[in-house]
Amino acid sequence: MNYQLAPLMLLNLPSSPPSPLLMLAPMEGLTNGGIRQLILDIGGVDTVATEFIRITSPNQRIKPIHRHDTGLLQIQFMASEPETLARLIRMLRKRGVITSRDWIDINVGCPSRKVNAHGAGAALLKEPDKLSRMVCETRAAHPDGRLSMKTRIGYDSSSDFSMLLKTFSQLPLDLLTIHARTKKGSYDPEALQLRPLHQAATTLPYPVVGNGDIFSVEEAIRMLDTGVAGVMCGRGVMVNPFLFRDLREFLNSGELSIQEDERVSLLYAFALDYLSYLKEQETKTKTGSKVGAFKEFSTWFSRNSLIGRKFFDAIKRLSSLADIETSVHSYFSELTLKKPGKTQGFRCVIHSTSA
Repeated sequence: MNYQLAPLMLLNLPSSPPSPLLMLAPMEGLTNGGIRQLILDIGGVDTVATEFIRITSPNQRIKPIHRHDTGLLQIQFMASEPETLARLIRMLRKRGVITSRDWIDINVGCPSRKVNAHGAGAALLKEPDKLSRMVCETRAAHPDGRLSMKTRIGYDSSSDFSMLLKTFSQLPLDLLTIHARTKKGSYDPEALQLRPLHQAATTLPYPVVGNGDIFSVEEAIRMLDTGVAGVMCGRGVMVNPFLFRDLREFLNSGELSIQEDERVSLLYAFALDYLSYLKEQETKTKTGSKVGAFKEFSTWFSRNSLIGRKFFDAIKRLSSLADIETSVHSYFSELTLKKPGKTQGFRCVIHSTSA
């Protein structure tokens, strides 16, 4: 399979960028500045994304955006009214908060009932005219910057996906990411449908990126074989932070170089680095306890077969990052004793304490 590559001028990638595009998905409560930087430091990924920014007012204040020295950053917005989002983007550009160099992504895929009840996220799939206005008015407010959308293959059913493709084909987008489930399918593994990805990739006039249930290199390859320009991975990267590195290495060489004993050490280092970031956030930003942030990350991290669910059990009742750090040291000390040939891990470097 010859993988499609997004136009270089379009995405402003290096002259010889890696192919296909590998993208970190926006995830509420997870893709903060620290996680994004750690994933960038590990390597293999081309773009990372902020948590979605819910917009309810054109005058809304947003938190400072942590930008990165490497990789491209998608700033994802979610709104229910086209005019509200467009006016906010204009205001942010006027103030210099967002510039022509920034990549804006519109969330048209969130399956949350609460979000959909307000007409945002995947609810826009039921109103294609409104969806079109959302994209067109955002493009008018951000005419010289990158604009993409993240969506699903339908609301209740994928039977109307061909009609959605007609709407999508008219949108002034630079890239479209499609989660290969309907809104109704939510995150049900049995609801994943890859055929619509092939339809979109061979129909739309801009690059299409596939998303949904990529927890392994094999699952990523399976999605790439639909003809999409790349894959966007979310929860799978929280389970295995080295997924992009593994995937890029496998695409380039057909092999994986990190052995199991070394991988345990690297996972240990990753957990400690994320704790360091959160502790720094608590101290410098005065935004309250970050214990919940580490626990939310750990619900996925503990699903890594090399770590185990007992990792989350060990920290779930702890109330301070200091206690969690002690528990992490203890847990991995016991874990590595069971692994022969333990190797020294590396520490990733976080460059900023912004959100």
